[in-house]
Amino acid sequence: MKKIASIFIFILVLIAAKAIGNFGGKYAATSKQPSQHELLRMFVNEFAVNNVNFKYPMKINEETYLISRSIKDEGQSMFVVENYRIIAPVTASPGEIKAAEENTQQQVKSIFCASLQERDKLFTGYSSVGIIQNITDTNGKALFSVKVEKSQCS
Repeated sequence: MKKIASIFIFILVLIAAKAIGNFGGKYAATSKQPSQHELLRMFVNEFAVNNVNFKYPMKINEETYLISRSIKDEGQSMFVVENYRIIAPVTASPGEIKAAEENTQQQVKSIFCASLQERDKLFTGYSSVGIIQNITDTNGKALFSVKVEKSQCS
């Protein structure tokens, strides 16, 4: 009789544990699930900003280094901010700096817009994450900044 009672109690404990587990699992899934924006932020942080394969400063060419990356929110929009330093001494005139800014804007826009489909293949919504590039000289003086987002692509 003790054996049957022990088996019966064991079965009740299993049923109770399963019921509590189902309720707790459903509650946790609905209350703790990150939003699409949070998932996108985690992906961008892991893939583009804090990627273990990136070591900063990263040499781009003989005169340009990528110093750091970060994420910036502007309203509902998210941007990857890239901070570049030009190592060569800058003695350019304001006109030359303006021309360099326009050229950089066009290049960044062209590359960004051409990669929209590939970006969404990596992670849904990644194509909506824009780019801001801040360019400074050797002394850390800001030269210019360019900003590209999906709405600029046609």
